[in-house]
Formats: sequence, structure tokens, C-alpha cells
Amino acid sequence: MELPDKDVEYLLSAINQVLTDVRRERNLYAQREREFQSQIEAISHDLRTPLTVVLGYLRLLQKEVDCLPEHRQESSRMLDTALRKAQGMQQLIGQFYDYSRLNAGDFKMALQPVDAGRVLREVFADHCVLLEQANLEAEADIPDCPVWLEANREGLEQIFVNLLQNIVRYAHSWVKVGLKQEKSRVVIQFENDNESLCQQDMDYLFQRFYMKDKARSGAGSGLGLTIAKSLAQQMGGDLQASLQEGDTCQTGQEQGKREKTIRFTLYLPLEE
Repeated sequence: MELPDKDVEYLLSAINQVLTDVRRERNLYAQREREFQSQIEAISHDLRTPLTVVLGYLRLLQKEVDCLPEHRQESSRMLDTALRKAQGMQQLIGQFYDYSRLNAGDFKMALQPVDAGRVLREVFADHCVLLEQANLEAEADIPDCPVWLEANREGLEQIFVNLLQNIVRYAHSWVKVGLKQEKSRVVIQFENDNESLCQQDMDYLFQRFYMKDKARSGAGSGLGLTIAKSLAQQMGGDLQASLQEGDTCQTGQEQGKREKTIRFTLYLPLEE
């Protein structure tokens, strides 16, 4: 400035102060995120050890109860419930631990050639009983020939498991799983019908702890989809979701409702 101007100087000073405040808030936010992730990892570690012991004793008791003639049915039912709840807690803790590791800046995932079709077939077969118990009609379109990716097998399996568990919780009557190759990438899709989602929910599905149905808050952590997307990105791919609304049902108990289909699409690069 050739000549002093107090008003301009005041404006510039105010802008500099705002920028300083923004930087300070950004640094504080980053620090809180690091502390939050560290706390999740510490809590998960502290809970996993005693829970592993509890599960071990429950399995031993379950074997003992099977040998007792009296009160076998009632005792077995109670132990099955306790074991199922403990296993659910173990899974929940595992999700917290996975999330904290994925969001740590120093976490690096080891990649190697993986047959995506084989992993998907194995995970889908493991979940067939759960899909049947949920009264879901399941359909899979997975090629028999190998489809090789440069990926992490455990990470890829975890993505499939998280998506199928989400389907078991929220699908209404059917689920479709498919895998196909497009040029330099593989496209894997998980589809199911859904009654509760709307377009506004699609912006929040991958946010941590987000659950559409609060009544089902005890069924999961709200981290499954967040972890699945983070794993996909760690392997050089991406996970996206879309909601399609079909025609209005004309007959039956569903009359007047619009059919909705949610589709999760996983994109991963082929092995070079």
C-alpha cells in the first residue's frame, strides 16, 4: 500500500485472526480424532482378552451340559444364548479395533494376488444358513474361472462379510450377489430390497456409527460399512451405494408401497 489505510489494515488484521483460528480448530480436530482412535484401540484391546476367556469357559460348559441327562434342554438353551451374545460382543469389539487401525496414518495393508471369485464364493456359502434363517431368497452370479486381484485376502473377505451381515439385518425378501470384470477392474455388487431407506440416507451410509433403524442399534456398531469402504480404498478401490425405486406394488399386503433396491458396488483393480 502506497498510503496507510486504517480500515484496510483493520480488515487484514481481522482476516489473519480468522485464519489463525481456523488453523487452530483444524489442529484441535485432528488431535481429537487421533485421541479418539487411540482410545477405541485401547478399549478394544482391554475388552478382547477377558472376553476370549469368557467364550472359552462358555464352550467348555456347553460340552459339559451336553453330557448331563437332567435339565439338558433348558441349560443348553441358556448357554447357547450366552454364547451367542458373547460372540456378538466379540464381533463388535473387533469392528472398533479394525476401525481404529484403518484410520491410523501408519497402517499399511499388504497386497498380494487373490482370486476374488473364490473368496466371494466361500463367504457367500458361509452365510447361506443366515440368509435362509432370515427368509431371504438368495441368488449369486460368480464366474467359475479365477479373477485375480492385487489385494489383501483378509481385507477382501472382511468387506464381503460386512456387506452380507448388513443384508441379513436390513433386507426384506431377496438378495443378489454378482461379480464381473470390466477392462482393468473388477466390479462386485451386492443388491437387496429394502423398505426403510430413502435417498437422503445415501449420503450418510458410510459415516461411522450411522444406523437408519435406531430400534436395531443393539444389532451392530454402525461401523461395518465404514470399515468396508476404508478397506476398499486401502486396496486401491472404492465402495459405493445407490438406491433405486421401482414401481408401486398393486396387490397384496405391500399394496401402495414403492419397491426399493439398494446396491453396493465394490470396484477393485485387476492384478497387473
